[in-house]
Amino acid sequence: MQAVAPIPLMFIFAMLAGVVFFVIQPLLRRNPDQVLEDLYIETPLDTLLHRKDAVYAAIKETEFDFKTNKLSDEDYAQLRGKLEAEAVELLGSIEAAEQGKKSRKGRAASKTKGASGKRSGVAYCGSCGAAIAKRNAKFCPSCGKSRSDSL
Repeated sequence: MQAVAPIPLMFIFAMLAGVVFFVIQPLLRRNPDQVLEDLYIETPLDTLLHRKDAVYAAIKETEFDFKTNKLSDEDYAQLRGKLEAEAVELLGSIEAAEQGKKSRKGRAASKTKGASGKRSGVAYCGSCGAAIAKRNAKFCPSCGKSRSDSL
């Protein structure tokens, strides 16, 4: 019989220990009910965006029902008008929420300006006002606009 080399055994033991730790990690948390809440916190803007997606889906479904003769002309016109009005209202709310978000970013950016009026050490997007950590970045990480376009 050949002796087993210690390196592969140590490697296998390390892999096994990693898998065991990964499996029992949720049990080691203080409050396991909040695992998903830690990963994603929904903002009011997210709620509006989800509602907008639901309204758009309802409009598409209404159009499909009309094309397959499941809805009369009057019902289609009534439903379509109601859904379009709701969509317009949601788009206005989303725009207002985004403008509020941008103005908060703008206020935060103006607070970081030095005494000379120049922003100290950090680049900012000219479109949305978000801080850009990398000086040589070609695009804004927040809005995706080219930095040359936003200057």
